[in-house]
Amino acid sequence: MVPLNMRLITPLNNLLADKAIKKYQTSRVWLLVRSAFPLWNIDDFIENQAQIEIPATHPFEKIWLLCGPQASFGVLQIA
Repeated sequence: MVPLNMRLITPLNNLLADKAIKKYQTSRVWLLVRSAFPLWNIDDFIENQAQIEIPATHPFEKIWLLCGPQASFGVLQIA
């Protein structure tokens, strides 16, 4: 069995790494990532924020995480 935090954080880290190498046609880019997992909310992501790996170089001015399938789950700025 894979721990729940690893089932969410690892794919999130992979997504951030993939998005970081893409090229965008504007100089001001924000990234909004939506987690559709309904059992976690902003408190769970804050608790595991140290495991979220922001790539050293990326084109984003800010990176935001929508912490669930609805805005009521919270929005967390992670970079």
